[in-house]
Amino acid sequence: MDVVTVHDLGVAGDTDENHLARAARLRRVLVTADVDFLVMAAAGQHHWGIAFGEQTTHKIGDWVNALDLLCAVYTPEEMANHIEYI
Repeated sequence: MDVVTVHDLGVAGDTDENHLARAARLRRVLVTADVDFLVMAAAGQHHWGIAFGEQTTHKIGDWVNALDLLCAVYTPEEMANHIEYI
């Protein structure tokens, strides 16, 4: 699994719109607990996949296991404009 964070990119604090657009440009699945990204996707904003979960429900190990499974099941092309709920 290849992971990059907003901190790695130096863009923490940027707008949600910019984060989603950047993830699309980089052809990366955006992993989030922020429902705003689901709203943008429902409005037709192109993305290379969104993995959504609730922070209060899932521990870090749950996230890692779910993302590992996601990588095993879907190709990058299959994740385009797809939302996966963790």
